[in-house]
Amino acid sequence: MNDVGQLKLTRSKEGKACKIVVSGRLTASGGDAAFHDEMGAAIGEGERQFVLDFTDLQTLDSSGLGELVGVAFAVKHAGGSMAWVACPRTMLDLLKITKVEPAGVTFHDSVDEAVKALG
Repeated sequence: MNDVGQLKLTRSKEGKACKIVVSGRLTASGGDAAFHDEMGAAIGEGERQFVLDFTDLQTLDSSGLGELVGVAFAVKHAGGSMAWVACPRTMLDLLKITKVEPAGVTFHDSVDEAVKALG
């Protein structure tokens, strides 16, 4: 990805899980709506097990964090679960500061670990 201002989402299957690589900016001006739409589409297609890989996430703001938490709730409400991989320190700090615990989310260091955890 050349433009730091863009959000890039790459969806694939890892076992039974839908893996989404989140790259670039997940911010009010950099892709929170696109992320919402992509996750909504995946849930609408019947996906219930999600691995979100944040290895290449460059920027996250409160709007992006809010979108992540909202999507976690939507996945749990649909009967699914999520595993987040390689969460940047800023994301973990924001979750701690805001005392927000995303519903049904587990945190992992690798995609393989996350896929195994989801079963």
